[in-house]
Amino acid sequence: MLEACHEAAAKVIIRHSDWIKDAFARDDYVSELLAKLHTKACNYRNEASWQAYVKAIAKNFAVDYLRKLDSWEGRKLSLKPKLNYENEFVTLILAKSLLPAIRKVWNDLPLNSRQILEARHGLPEALYPEPNDYKQISKKLKIPIGTVKSRIHHARENLLRLIPNVMD
Repeated sequence: MLEACHEAAAKVIIRHSDWIKDAFARDDYVSELLAKLHTKACNYRNEASWQAYVKAIAKNFAVDYLRKLDSWEGRKLSLKPKLNYENEFVTLILAKSLLPAIRKVWNDLPLNSRQILEARHGLPEALYPEPNDYKQISKKLKIPIGTVKSRIHHARENLLRLIPNVMD
């Protein structure tokens, strides 16, 4: 059964391999897919062919994996880092020592992006170890909390998009 699993998975991997251009990401995808197939093998109920079962798992996993990496356009993946959590943004800035680069591009950011990043993280002068609370920012800037969250998200994206221009 596992041999059939590997055989069916190999066909799917070959089909999906052109979706993932980066070799490391492709290797990661293959190993995660095989691990997932091994864990799902015990759930097979003989309602469909084994190959159809494997293809369905692999297809769903590929879609989830591509979403996890980022968005994809016409089978070409963009591998830019996607930040889901507050600590990932702070960690990225600290790990790559980006404060000097942030200071260089600071004036290129829209005013509301500069205000929100300054209120949340203390940028560009410093980086607060603990970001300010959404409620505090909402009261300080006199805008709704939902707007605060949205502006923070867009401001981070704008900032990270501008930084590579000064690091080359």
